[in-house]
Amino acid sequence: LGPVRFWLNNTPPLLSAVYFELWSAFGHARSGEFSRVITDIANLALVLMIFMVIRAAVSNRRNRWKKATTEIAEGARKVREAHKIAMLAEQLAGSGHFRIDLKDEVTTFSSGLCEIYGFDGEKGAPALQDLARLYSEADCTRLFDMMVSVIHTRRPERIEARCRLR
Repeated sequence: LGPVRFWLNNTPPLLSAVYFELWSAFGHARSGEFSRVITDIANLALVLMIFMVIRAAVSNRRNRWKKATTEIAEGARKVREAHKIAMLAEQLAGSGHFRIDLKDEVTTFSSGLCEIYGFDGEKGAPALQDLARLYSEADCTRLFDMMVSVIHTRRPERIEARCRLR
């Protein structure tokens, strides 16, 4: 909730509690029960403190939500920017790259890599097995060893291997 909506939603119950405690304190004061007046005032203070704690918690959560969404948007922007730079560098170098999502085991080929290997990028990325068939057995083993290394070290690697084009 925004601050204005918070106050609009919670003002009636707050005023009701304040009114009740003040009315109770006034009645106890008129009847001479001053110990109960102190209790009523303490209850009023407690109601106000609880209200302020709730308000602070709502405000804190709202600020954290804004910060998280801003960070997510900034991260997405950086990824898009890095992707554009990678695609431009790939185009200039006449090379390509591929990614493998380890959770889903889905491969993604850049348009440059599809062009090099002769795959149709519009049909989606070929399976990893299709890519493996383009290499000799020794180079394919090196390629898969390199992928295992990348997975474990989380660092990109470069490999040169001869492949048969389709």
